[in-house]
Amino acid sequence: MELTFAASALLSGLAVLSVPVIIHLLFRRRPRSAEFPALRFLRAGLRLQRTRVRLKYLLLLLLRMAMLALLVLAFARPVLRSPLFAPSAHRLARVVLILDDSYSMGYKSDGTTLLEKAKAEAGQLLATLTLGSHAALLTTSRPLGDFTIDLDAVRRELADVPLTPTDAPAWAALEGASDLAQAEPDEPTEVYLFTDMTRQAWSGAEAADRRPRLPASASLTVVDVGVPQAQNVAVVAIDPPGAMTAQNRTLDFTVTVRAQASVGPRTLAFYVDGVRRADEPLQLTGDQRVAAQFRYSFRTPGVHQGWAEVVEGDGLLADNARHFTVVVGRQPSLLMVSGGARPGGRDELFFARLALNPGGLSQAAPFRLEEVRAEELPSIQRLGEVYQVILLADVPQLPPATWAELARFVLTGGGLGLFLGDRVESDNYNSQAADLLPGQIGPVVTFPQEARLFVPSFGHPLVAAFADGRNGDLSAPRFRAARQLTPFDSPEVELVATLETGEPGGSTAALAVRRLGQGLVACFTSTLDDEWTDFPKWPPYLPFLHELTKFLSRFQNQPHDFLVGGVARISLAGLPLTGNPRLLLRRPADPTPVPVATLPTERNLVFTDTDQVGGYVVESQLADQPPQAVTGFTVNLNPDEGDLTRVSTEEVTGLLPGLAVVRSIQELPAVWAEAGRGGTKELTPWLLAGLVLALVAETWFANRFYDS
Repeated sequence: MELTFAASALLSGLAVLSVPVIIHLLFRRRPRSAEFPALRFLRAGLRLQRTRVRLKYLLLLLLRMAMLALLVLAFARPVLRSPLFAPSAHRLARVVLILDDSYSMGYKSDGTTLLEKAKAEAGQLLATLTLGSHAALLTTSRPLGDFTIDLDAVRRELADVPLTPTDAPAWAALEGASDLAQAEPDEPTEVYLFTDMTRQAWSGAEAADRRPRLPASASLTVVDVGVPQAQNVAVVAIDPPGAMTAQNRTLDFTVTVRAQASVGPRTLAFYVDGVRRADEPLQLTGDQRVAAQFRYSFRTPGVHQGWAEVVEGDGLLADNARHFTVVVGRQPSLLMVSGGARPGGRDELFFARLALNPGGLSQAAPFRLEEVRAEELPSIQRLGEVYQVILLADVPQLPPATWAELARFVLTGGGLGLFLGDRVESDNYNSQAADLLPGQIGPVVTFPQEARLFVPSFGHPLVAAFADGRNGDLSAPRFRAARQLTPFDSPEVELVATLETGEPGGSTAALAVRRLGQGLVACFTSTLDDEWTDFPKWPPYLPFLHELTKFLSRFQNQPHDFLVGGVARISLAGLPLTGNPRLLLRRPADPTPVPVATLPTERNLVFTDTDQVGGYVVESQLADQPPQAVTGFTVNLNPDEGDLTRVSTEEVTGLLPGLAVVRSIQELPAVWAEAGRGGTKELTPWLLAGLVLALVAETWFANRFYDS
């Protein structure tokens, strides 16, 4: 049996009990003594009468003190909790409501979303609370709150809770509820979590420090509003989710669809720029993942956005589509400079020409190619206005003015690729191009046992396309010789790959990159043809040259796909920005673009307002000119939100011992009875009744006392 007070602070009012005592002491009669000989025989009788008067005064004082005590206790609203009491439909309590507001709660069953069902259950629970109860409302996305006695305000707040894009599990909200309960550990606190019991709601349970530490006086109940056998189809991935590519490039998209339960035939539609380009029929007969392939050729420059969508609806529409963004630039102009012809008439550029422009179809190729001999390069003016990438293939030497022009070309955003062969005059490079090179060029190194490429990390954008092996194995080609290169110890320089013989000391730099100004320099220490290596005869050669050229032209793939509610970071490097433009952001559901910022010096943008799923477009606008789209990104739902796989009651109770799980709050009285919690009785009516009786008794007794 436990006694608590709804307004325990008012118990300080018991101090007023001292008032009747003080009044009694101040105003009690003090008769003066006068000795009359004739009355001395009455002294014994007066002594007895004085004792009776004192008893009457004391009784009257106690009645008045009892009236004040009953009044103060009634205002403090005492509540008696005991297993002997049956649980009551209306009670005085401290309650914390936690609402799972993740996107999976948008699943619609029988015409009602799970979030609406959770709100209805929480509203019924609030209806059981009587005046003076304390309630707090938290959500999984907003895990902080405080108690209030204004239950109507809690109801209004409950009605306004929306689905929230952030994929926050329940742990943070449970921790917030624990903090509220710990603030007054002696007061019983009831915590209720309304959730669909999906795995995402309980993810991160392996971290023991995330589990709530409720005081012994608190209880935790989960109200399961989920659907036991939910059917759902979700588009969970698009590969690539975003890309920067060149005009006339064809991209292959792989769309992955996840089905839960047998949903039958479905149609997967593929959209680009708002137009339905292709369909793929799907037969989904159970819990499975299927992949569909789509191919699209991007012929025009600009920002292209699209999505893949399961046409037929289901209970959870939010995950039926997934978006992507492709930023298409004009064909990068690539200038290849040959160091001279090889014996037999074949020049250094023979294999590179085939790889970068197969068949000579310059309009269909991803790059626009031009070729010159080394001695012709000094006569070309304004390199940066004509070309985006320049490749020097075993060029012996260049005059100082040409090296200076190449330095300006790189500093203003150009990409320079160096292939070092036996013709290279290292003294000319080291003395005239030291500010460009990623390292000191040394003599030719031969490998008697042959060497192979080794990539320490495929996280670098130049080699990221080879991480999964789909573009070939970079370690397969064999190298017989290479130029020695000692990379500079500078944060601008990165060593991307080495040549390894497997022997002690048999390692030398193979590929190093230097970031200079707004541009890039890449140095490959072997030849572009097959003079020192059989690399051109292996499958990775073609994608390697494509990735190198894209990297140098700043059209390498950067992240264009982000999760809803997250932070989107966009690089402006390599984009057609001139002057000092005003940048605008066009959001998916808002046709009016909003200003972002002037062009930042670090050429990066950070967006935090990503609460809408779909395509975002960044536009550039100069004064008195219409805005032009320069880049974009897409925001998608976390695919785990559409995974309606449920966590069993046993798993949850294993994580949180003492937890109760119910399907409706109508089951709560039975749960309380089983747990031996019993019910509560509010003692205020009894105290008020006692106050009335004490008042009647005091009035009657006072009248009799003073009349006598």
